[in-house]
Amino acid sequence: YWRLLDITTYESTPEFFSRNPRGEFYYFTTKARRTYTDIAYPDDAYLVFGREDAGLPEELLRANPDRCVSGIGASGCRWYLKPGA
Repeated sequence: YWRLLDITTYESTPEFFSRNPRGEFYYFTTKARRTYTDIAYPDDAYLVFGREDAGLPEELLRANPDRCVSGIGASGCRWYLKPGA
């Protein structure tokens, strides 16, 4: 699926957000109340993941509670996004 991606590298997180002001961002965290399957994602959504060992910054999650989603299923197992799913 890599051929279908449009990859852009940013110097910093603030630069990313400033260059994408109209983005619909969804923040993946184990602390979310909704799971990734609860969301109807628009075509131009940004799925934001943190580092595996640290996650996303707490201030980002607190500022966007309605955009936080969990990728952890009821079984507690980690998941992966299947292309085309």
